[in-house]
Amino acid sequence: MSTSTTDEAGNKVLFWGCFIALVTTAFAFISRMFLIGTWSDEFGLDPAQAGRLAGIGIWPFAVSIIGFSLVIDRIGYKVAMYFAFGSHIIWAVMAVSAYFISQGGDKATAFNLIYWGSLICALGNGTVEAFINPVVATMYNKAKTKWLNILHAGWPGGLVIAGMITIFIDHVPWWIKVGMIAIPAVVYLFMLMRCEFPVNERVASGVSYRDMLGEFGVLGAVVVGFLVSLQLIDFASGGNSADLASSSKWLYIGIGLAIVVGFGAYTKQWGRPLLFLLVLIHMPLAVTEIGTDGWIEAILKGVAEGNFHAGWVLVYTSLIMMVLRFFAGPIVHALPPLKLLAVSAILAVIGLYALSSTAGMAIFLAATLYGLGKTFFWPTMLGVVSEQCPRSGALGLNAISGIGMLAVGTLGFPYIGALQAQKEIEATAANKELNEKVPGLTADGEVQTLTGKNIYEIINYNVIDGAAVTGLVNETALGKNVYTAVNNSLKDDNNETDKNATAVFANLMADKAGELEESISKEQDPEAKGALEKELAEEKSNQANLKDKLPDSLTPELIKKGQTLTAEVGKIQKSIKDNSTQGALANMTIFPIIMLVGYIGLIVHFNNKGGYKPIELSSNDTEETVSESEDDVDDSGDDEPDDDSDEDSSDGDEDKS
Repeated sequence: MSTSTTDEAGNKVLFWGCFIALVTTAFAFISRMFLIGTWSDEFGLDPAQAGRLAGIGIWPFAVSIIGFSLVIDRIGYKVAMYFAFGSHIIWAVMAVSAYFISQGGDKATAFNLIYWGSLICALGNGTVEAFINPVVATMYNKAKTKWLNILHAGWPGGLVIAGMITIFIDHVPWWIKVGMIAIPAVVYLFMLMRCEFPVNERVASGVSYRDMLGEFGVLGAVVVGFLVSLQLIDFASGGNSADLASSSKWLYIGIGLAIVVGFGAYTKQWGRPLLFLLVLIHMPLAVTEIGTDGWIEAILKGVAEGNFHAGWVLVYTSLIMMVLRFFAGPIVHALPPLKLLAVSAILAVIGLYALSSTAGMAIFLAATLYGLGKTFFWPTMLGVVSEQCPRSGALGLNAISGIGMLAVGTLGFPYIGALQAQKEIEATAANKELNEKVPGLTADGEVQTLTGKNIYEIINYNVIDGAAVTGLVNETALGKNVYTAVNNSLKDDNNETDKNATAVFANLMADKAGELEESISKEQDPEAKGALEKELAEEKSNQANLKDKLPDSLTPELIKKGQTLTAEVGKIQKSIKDNSTQGALANMTIFPIIMLVGYIGLIVHFNNKGGYKPIELSSNDTEETVSESEDDVDDSGDDEPDDDSDEDSSDGDEDKS
């Protein structure tokens, strides 16, 4: 027997089921973000590449949330819920499998499982928001901003719970951390599979499907088409868009244009300017919140080391979000949505700038400001869209979230990674100890061992070439003549560099065997220890075979000297990397600044129109009517919607437009 949304108990089950579904997405997000650094080391990724791996867990969110929003009124909310559950479970299976495959030595397959599994998980996360946002907005249609804030307390709530668990089990194998997502996923499945879902407000009011799309219009399609083209180019090129054939690039650009043209041909509308502006504002909003949260553990890891786990900063700011969103009613009553968003943007600017330069426990003071700033961003923006653009239905409400996440995954994460890489370069150039140990590393204050890279041929950045630095270290330790002789010995019969032999020599100079022996002595997991022992045996065998190639001038004493200098340089580089990237947060303030300008403009606009007033759709009428009822800002704190908000309830599987 199904639980009905026409009774009090049914409303509670449906709302809290949606809440737990959002908690699940937070589990997926934080476990991945906390592991980005681990995966970067395991798979040899630079910061921007790590940002790309982070992004694959974000941008597909937009595909599913927008895709399902186009059809969800016809297929039903329950179908979307089942799809989300399946995606979460598939991700858990793929991620856990990746761990054991990686331990077995097959890094390439393991990385592919993480990469493609992240995409599937992101599709599930987007699908969750595709159904929970319109469900709650429909159930609580007299106080949308308030109840969407309460619903979205599930996101920081999940971050707090999963973050604390992850920190407390920090030393366990990472497959356990990613596998945790299965727990809340099973919970929301059993809560929601027996529920009935309400008919969407747009459907109940008789607004046509075409009119819904028309609210979004050509203007919204342009944004989607542009971001989709960029992501397809990156996807097809494997992150090396410069190597992709021009014909392929134009194909993916053509797909983006086709989205715009097709949308325009069907709707024959430019779209509502207000909704378009809200879409543009939500892009930097998403980067400010999701982008910063995704990177903050890695960015602050170095400055937090020795004082606290860097993940506590994200847990702490998420706790602030959770508490304030649960008690959003009085706050929303005191400050209209746009003024609340403007104040939040100011706090975010101050908080991010403070986070970029504070150290130790003072970080939490800066994090308080950042946490207060980001708290109301996402749900309040959804509330504004739902109140001002109700004709856009599920599409408008979810498209703004989808485009925001698409912006984060496509541009935000890689951009933040590029910022970190630049800060590392600046710190390397300024480090006197490193430059004294490695002459030639810098000249005239500029690092000489840089490699240029780009993402989408839009985000251009430099990284320090590790191989070039290693070469300078070896030349310094061994002497130019000996190092030249070594390089000559590492060539094959065709006078070409033997890459395998060069790699073994690099491991010899880095004392890879010594590192493996140390890791084996500390490893507690028998399976992982066995894999390390196997790797050590292979490394010793390779080094023994290499000795016949090396010149006699490379004495054991010189090898030891090289290992010592390599270790010293490695420690300095790690310190630079850990402590320099914090400054990237100062550059992030540009995004809430852009948002603030937009909110001020909207406040002026509505003041000129007589003030901010929510728009309601009359029953079976496509005309907009403005409600000035006190119920529009219901702050009673009741856990249930008004009696009339439950009308037209039916099973989600039977919803038809």
